[in-house]
Amino acid sequence: MIRKLLYFLGLAVMLNSCVTVGILTSSVNSNEIKDIQYFEPISYVNYIEKRDLMFYNDSLSAIGYYKVDSVLAARSSKYRLSEKFIAKNDKEQERLDFEILSVVESIAKNRSLSGAVLPPTVKKVIRRTNNRFGMAVIHVGYLRSSGNYAGKLLKASLGIQDNYLFWGRTKVYIVIFDTLNENLAFYGESFGLEETHPTNSYSISKKINKIFRVYY
Repeated sequence: MIRKLLYFLGLAVMLNSCVTVGILTSSVNSNEIKDIQYFEPISYVNYIEKRDLMFYNDSLSAIGYYKVDSVLAARSSKYRLSEKFIAKNDKEQERLDFEILSVVESIAKNRSLSGAVLPPTVKKVIRRTNNRFGMAVIHVGYLRSSGNYAGKLLKASLGIQDNYLFWGRTKVYIVIFDTLNENLAFYGESFGLEETHPTNSYSISKKINKIFRVYY
């Protein structure tokens, strides 16, 4: 089920690049949000070798996780972050990932915070540390093999397919949960059509910065 949710978000990077939700907020003033603890980043990067068939890649996803986590740690004061939430065990972490992804997928589809509720495990973990807010970051993207991209360029030059294609792209989703109001205080997703390697640190940092710049 987690892979299915991530596949939807990853597919949006390829097919829905021009349509984004952008930034959505509740009535909570951004000045109220300080010293936010954050969940383990979720990274899902696909690799394309044949046609446009995307397959999850463990190595690229692991690198993506490390890059996102490094950006958050390096810019913690700028993003108003404190510590990372630590799940009690793998089962709880899997449940957290599922709940976070379910919320993000729902908002991305409905393009609204209306009806978005605070998931039970997310609420439990945030309240366990006596916090009101908790933040989650989801990083998705894809990368084409050199052979796949060369073939696509050849077809484009022959007029067989659209010239508008990318060898790699990445997208970032950020949500801030509010346990007091039991809803979401903030939802943001990156936008832009630039071509980039999905694990490029500069690109990931730039996207996260742009999202927070609008809110803070």
